[in-house]
Amino acid sequence: MVRERPPETGGPAEYLRRAETLMAETDRLNPWPRPRGFVQRFRTREDYEAWKKQQANPRLW
Repeated sequence: MVRERPPETGGPAEYLRRAETLMAETDRLNPWPRPRGFVQRFRTREDYEAWKKQQANPRLW
């Protein structure tokens, strides 16, 4: 049995365009705003866990 190959869809440039479209759509539908870049440091794992519990936006971690 010989299967036909699916038609070419445009290659890497097309895949990148589709990925950007999907990311824009998910950002539009997501109720949480995208966080600004920042660095948060903790002395212990317990400090990190306490900070994590205080955050309402799940995108921060």
